[in-house]
Amino acid sequence: MKKIVFLLSLSGFLTSCTPSLTRDQELAIYRSRCLDYGYLMGTREFADCMMQQETQEQEFALQSRKIAALESQNSIEKNKVRVKENELRQKRKKKVK
Repeated sequence: MKKIVFLLSLSGFLTSCTPSLTRDQELAIYRSRCLDYGYLMGTREFADCMMQQETQEQEFALQSRKIAALESQNSIEKNKVRVKENELRQKRKKKVK
């Protein structure tokens, strides 16, 4: 479980480090991939490949945003626990006096 959380955190961190691409740059990457796969430009298969590339990229972006949201929520929950722990320590110190 810890490995999964670490990998998800790492993937979120890595994706946040990469600069955003312009639409033309994204399309050039998709085009290059589809050509590398052997599809001929102008064919239905090539168009399908381009759409599939974009769909996969959108799904990846959504997953990255979900990971970032979960990491943020986890951080908030950890802080809440720390606050409660500190409150308990303070109460114990007062009782000891």
